[in-house]
Amino acid sequence: EFLPDYWDHISQEAKDLISGMCQRDVKKRFDARRAVRDAWVLKFAQQPAAIFAETDLLRLAAFYHPSTPKLVRAAMQVIVLRLSELSVKPMKDLFLNINIADGATGFITCAEVEAACDWNKLTGKPREVVLEELTGKVMSYTEFLAAVMDKSAFVTESTLSLAFSVFDRHGRGVITSEDLEEVFGTEAQSVIDEARVALSVDGNISLDLQGFTQIMLALPNALDDAQPEPA
Repeated sequence: EFLPDYWDHISQEAKDLISGMCQRDVKKRFDARRAVRDAWVLKFAQQPAAIFAETDLLRLAAFYHPSTPKLVRAAMQVIVLRLSELSVKPMKDLFLNINIADGATGFITCAEVEAACDWNKLTGKPREVVLEELTGKVMSYTEFLAAVMDKSAFVTESTLSLAFSVFDRHGRGVITSEDLEEVFGTEAQSVIDEARVALSVDGNISLDLQGFTQIMLALPNALDDAQPEPA
């Protein structure tokens, strides 16, 4: 019940949202996804117009460029999940800002990235070149953060060693084809083939920490040319 003395100045939309979140019946109660799609939230949510920096776009395009191995993309996601909340906050806010405006689907599309840019202020690669790498992509929260985070923020000796340990499934000091099959499942073969090309080897993969580091640093030029920093 909304007592007039306290609630008369509150909009009906806000009251409807509160009522929905306070339902005793769990089946009727608004969950988080329903709440962020509510009319009151969408009415006052910040709009994501012109909030992408040019560097963000180039990193995003580089992340999905065919020359970036799947192993590198996966390792970047492993690393970014272990960064502090403070480190990822700007990009987390950017993702949530765009995602809420799209109804909190949990993913961002190429079209949403395009809409969130002021293309007149971009001086680097042409719009078509950047968007070509993103066409058809549906980015999860973790993928998005891994793609747009400043490489120098996470490419360190300690974070590379941590990521390496995730893929070295049996703690043998090397990442093997067997390890990659366990981690990537049905996508393992393409990951193994990319690793073979990167290492210039045939047959089974045997990737030590040094080789893993070299692959991680061999990213497209659109990303920063950062070197590992001492832990």
